[in-house]
Amino acid sequence: GDEFYRERGVDLISVEVLKFQCASGETDMILQDIIKETADRLKKKERQKGENDVALSRLGGEIEEERMKKELIELQKSHLVTGARIEGDAEASQLTAFLERATKELSREQAMTMYMALHNSKTQIESVRALSQGATQMYLTPNDVTKISMQPLSK
Repeated sequence: GDEFYRERGVDLISVEVLKFQCASGETDMILQDIIKETADRLKKKERQKGENDVALSRLGGEIEEERMKKELIELQKSHLVTGARIEGDAEASQLTAFLERATKELSREQAMTMYMALHNSKTQIESVRALSQGATQMYLTPNDVTKISMQPLSK
């Protein structure tokens, strides 16, 4: 406690300020300006904190979105790899079956040459079929025309 009160026999438990008034009007105006500046500064600080929180939240959302996009791309890549592996296995099985049958009557080299010719023809037919599905224009040189064998496509 305070010695002033103790010397007078008063045991001070708590003090409550009910009113505060400056001695001069000029001091009061300066004090009001200081209070207003402090309040404005606190408001600005709180507003900035709120804006920062919103920006951080937005940034966190963007980071999470990019993380999810990365996962999607990795999953799509995995599916492409799996699909390619399945296609490769199927083609390998076709080649093996073809070679087993063809090598009964032909040499392995002749059978491979025949398979590659069949495979290239099949690839060309698939390419032409894919091109015919769209609005594609194809320009051929005279040498290209002599290479094309025109046969009806089976449906």
